[in-house]
Amino acid sequence: MLRMVGAGPRSLRQTLLAIAFWAAVLGGCATGTSELSIATTSPAGVAERMPAALWKPEGAGPFAAVVVMHDCSGLGPRSSGAPDRWAKELVDRGYVVLIPDSFTTRGYPDGVCTDPSPRRVDVSPLRRNRDAYAVSS
Repeated sequence: MLRMVGAGPRSLRQTLLAIAFWAAVLGGCATGTSELSIATTSPAGVAERMPAALWKPEGAGPFAAVVVMHDCSGLGPRSSGAPDRWAKELVDRGYVVLIPDSFTTRGYPDGVCTDPSPRRVDVSPLRRNRDAYAVSS
């Protein structure tokens, strides 16, 4: 059974349906990644746009879908590469994968693993939880 910590008002089913929608919209794209922009809001209610990568297997589908959240190194040049490795593995197994980039547009393109700044709360796990649910908006 899958349990999502800090689950918001959106159901897992709604989230997966939204990912399936994006996969259908990009159905003509080649296997691999496509760049998207996801609408989300800050804790203060300010609208934000967050980049995301959509990985899709070959074929017409339907496909099951997974949202992969990056680690503290983010998705930039200093990334651990783990999100892309997981995406490749999941796509090879027939899943659509969406990876939102919680750090770049918020001023942390190199991640926060070694950033002692108190401002890094801007990308805390609780805030990033909202990013995971934003894909269903």
